Amino acid sequence: MYTAQLIAQASNEFVISPAVEYAIDPSTWNTPGARFADGGYFSIAFAYRGNNWSALSNNTGKFGLYSPGGDKIEGEIQFGYQTSEVLFFRSGFAYRLLLGGTFTTQLTAGVQYFLTDTFAIGAQGAIQLQPASGFFGYAAGLEGSLRVVDNLLFTVGFNFVGLTNSLTGSFAPGVYFRLDWKIDERSLGWR
Repeated sequence: MYTAQLIAQASNEFVISPAVEYAIDPSTWNTPGARFADGGYFSIAFAYRGNNWSALSNNTGKFGLYSPGGDKIEGEIQFGYQTSEVLFFRSGFAYRLLLGGTFTTQLTAGVQYFLTDTFAIGAQGAIQLQPASGFFGYAAGLEGSLRVVDNLLFTVGFNFVGLTNSLTGSFAPGVYFRLDWKIDERSLGWR
């Protein structure tokens, strides 16, 4: 197995991390006439945190041994915008491309409003498209959040309409739970 990874801090607000891995199954080495069972994996992730804006992204490609169901490229990017101490917007985009197969994409959005220092209400939604099959689905729900301690929120929500095969987030039909933990150099007092 061969692995390479890099984590680079381009600025105080931006970090990027590419990685690649390649593996050969050793059980296929001594089999006469057999093709090696091999596979590869690559990813690129980044994080941005400004004063009001934040973004997280992770994108991967999985091939061979790393993707028994078929080679695929998938990823997502999530954005957050905090207008004040009480109002927070989030949005996102996710995709999955099964090589030689289908392409699926999903758009998400949500809002959270703090009624008090410890309690917030919110709403979220998603739209999912799969052009080859003509699939169109959506999700919509409401949520309530409780600030357990600084930078730690416990959220309970309910999706009235949901996506059973969501690419990202809590968009299945029914009740969901989420733990939001903001931990970085600012919350740790390093900056």
